This record gives sequence, C-alpha cells and structure tokens, in this order.
Amino acid sequence: MIKISIIIPVYNVEKYLATCLDSVINQTYKNLEILLIDDGSTDSSGLICEQYSQKDPRIKTIHKKNGGLSDARNVGISYASGDYIAFIDSDDFIDINTFTILNQYIKQYNADIITFNYYDYYNKDKISPHLLFNNLKFYAQQEFHSTFAKDLFNKYEMNVTAWNKVYKRKIFNNIKFPYGKLFEDTFSAMYILNQCNNILVIPDTLYYYRRRNDSIIGKHIQEKKYNIINIDSIEAKIMSAVDFYIFANHNKESTEMLFRILKNSLDDILFSANRNQYKNYELALIYLLKNLYKKPQLSLKIKFGILKRCFNIELYRRLIILFKK
Repeated sequence: MIKISIIIPVYNVEKYLATCLDSVINQTYKNLEILLIDDGSTDSSGLICEQYSQKDPRIKTIHKKNGGLSDARNVGISYASGDYIAFIDSDDFIDINTFTILNQYIKQYNADIITFNYYDYYNKDKISPHLLFNNLKFYAQQEFHSTFAKDLFNKYEMNVTAWNKVYKRKIFNNIKFPYGKLFEDTFSAMYILNQCNNILVIPDTLYYYRRRNDSIIGKHIQEKKYNIINIDSIEAKIMSAVDFYIFANHNKESTEMLFRILKNSLDDILFSANRNQYKNYELALIYLLKNLYKKPQLSLKIKFGILKRCFNIELYRRLIILFKK
C-alpha cells in the first residue's frame, strides 16, 4: 500500500490550523505520514500540533527555530519516509477524498508528479474554483520536455506552486527549497521538473487555498499597490524564466516568457518607489535583455520591446511617465 508523507509547515496560524489538520486526519485514505513542522511559532500553534499528535499516531510534530517556509519544508523532507510527498500550507485545507483520488492515479500511472486544480477560498460564502487543468493528460518521457513545456506556458498559467501536487519522494533526494527566500516555489520549480521523467495533470479540484491579506502573498499584493517591489519576487521570476528557457530547449514559448519576465522586472524596478535600492539589478536586467536581442528567433515585436528600453533607459522612463499623465 502506497505511503504518502504530508508535510505541513506551521507558523502562527492558530486561527486556521485545526481546519487544516482536521481535513488531513479525516482523509478517506489512511496510509499517511503527517509531519507538522512548527517553525518557532509564538502563538498557540505549537501546542495545537502537540494536541493533534496525541490524538493521531500518524502525526509527528517537529519543533524548530524559526527559519521560514523553505527551511520548514526542507526539515519535513528530511523526516519523510513515504513513497510520495505532498505539501499543505497550514492555513489551507483539502478535500476529504484527496489522497484516495490521488492514490488511484498513482497506481494507474506511476507518475513522478501529479498536479491538480484548487479552490480560491475567501470565506465559506465565497469559494471560487481555479481550473488550470480541464482534462487529464499524461506527459510521458518522450514528450515531457517539449509538449509539457509548451502547455505549462500556454495552458497552465506557469503554475509552479508546491501545494497542488504530489511528488515521488526520490525527486527531493538532491533538491532543497532555498533558505531565507520568499516565493520559494518559483525558485525551485524547474529544478524539480528536471528530476522528472513524466507528469500527470488531472481535472480534479482537491485543494482549498485560503486568500488572506496577511499571508506572504497577500502582503506582496499590498506592496504592489503602493508601488514597492519585492526583490525576492523578481529574482524568483527571472531564475524560473531562465531555467524554463533551458528546460524547453530555447523554444518559442520559453523565449517569449524570458523576454516578458525580464522586461516586466525592469519596468517594476524603473517605476518603483524604491528604485535607487536596486540599481545593480536594473543594470543586470538591461545586460540580459541586450544578450537576448542577439538571439535569431526573436520576433520584431520582442526586438522592438528590447530596443526601446535599452537604447536610453532614462528617456524610456520619462516617456512612459509622460504618457501616463
């Protein structure tokens, strides 16, 4: 019987934690290892973890010094003994049949990764399905890098979140989430995909992603409203775009994505309230765009987009500000 290790990093989520853990311990699929990584919580989250450990022998609670989400996931991976690994954020929750459904797909396809749809959960009266995958599709080894790379870009919104997937444990033998970085899923995505021989996407909607203004992503959205950039977000997107460019063998989609990420990142810095802090990043992005301009497969539209930014960056900035008035 397939054993699935569920890694749940926990940090100051006393308000939501019981909902998350109840959704896991009440799964119809029972062969689970549940790893709660208390990342130095200062509220009652650690105590709640211990209470659940006492009521369910499948739960193991590990208390550690605060090191962030990536570090907590890495600790969980080091303890995991299952055939597969799943990640759940401790303010989210899952459908009661999640692992019964996933187990059926695992037995049928033996996939390295299975990825599925999720709900955007605002409150009990506002729940919206986020349907990335309309049909089941198995990307076998011979088409994995080519076809999946195109579909990831064109169909699947470049979805790289860790929590709407289940992974063979061996994928993480040589991979760690980056310590101390926000947007760790984006940093790690292509490294993870490069460890795979196949992937299965399924149309089932199994995960409830809680939308909160005080979450990491919620705070990032608030910062963007005030025109303040988060450099971890920019770094993660650039690294992911470069890795995708390599993963997809420099195809049309990966080239277009690389351009889009580089130019959007440059624009974010140019028009941010804290531009002066990131002049080195600005210069690096201009350098990368100039190098991309030399690629023979670029469309005229992309070449023009690069030229208007790199010919005279201050003139470009002034003109954009002028036209926005």
